[in-house]
Amino acid sequence: SYKEVMLYLNAKDKHIIKAFVSSINGNNKIHERTGTVYFNAKKYISKAVGVSIRSDQMLNDLKLLGITANKTHKVVIPKIKKELQKHFWRGVWDGDGCISYYYSKTKYRQANGNTKIYNNLTLEVGLCGLKNVLKEFCRFLKQNNIKTGKIYKDGTIYSVRCNQTESYKLLNLFYQNSDSTLCLKRKYDKYLEYQKLKY
Repeated sequence: SYKEVMLYLNAKDKHIIKAFVSSINGNNKIHERTGTVYFNAKKYISKAVGVSIRSDQMLNDLKLLGITANKTHKVVIPKIKKELQKHFWRGVWDGDGCISYYYSKTKYRQANGNTKIYNNLTLEVGLCGLKNVLKEFCRFLKQNNIKTGKIYKDGTIYSVRCNQTESYKLLNLFYQNSDSTLCLKRKYDKYLEYQKLKY
């Protein structure tokens, strides 16, 4: 039987583990793990950091929220207060979401026959995971007037994406009036980078 809660993330996201331990007033030791993963038939060394917490109260609280062992294969979306929902979904997106921006060129033929080239800055945000999770994610965004594309099969999982305008609205929802120290730094930094380029 499971007697502890274990939280492990990529080693470069150690700040989240530290913030979590601090938020529960813990003195838990942060452990490091090294393993091997395979992606597209290539071998990679994976480094992770995390904590193990022995707490009957935490286990029971998580169980009441529908979060149990082997959550990767069976995810239940907990019922939480409306004012906390954006933070919950930001956490889900921090774990299984993506953010990217890139430049694309558009050619425009002027009346005088000359061609002018415009550099367009494009932003894209998406989330992958189990279908029931993505459905709830889309429902949450719809309640906040943010549109998504259709949920589609993506290998063994599902994915959903937002277009340029909706992606920016989603990021503003996640990050405005939020504690940046509790956000995944590499994604938050990319959001700030995009803002600088956009404006």
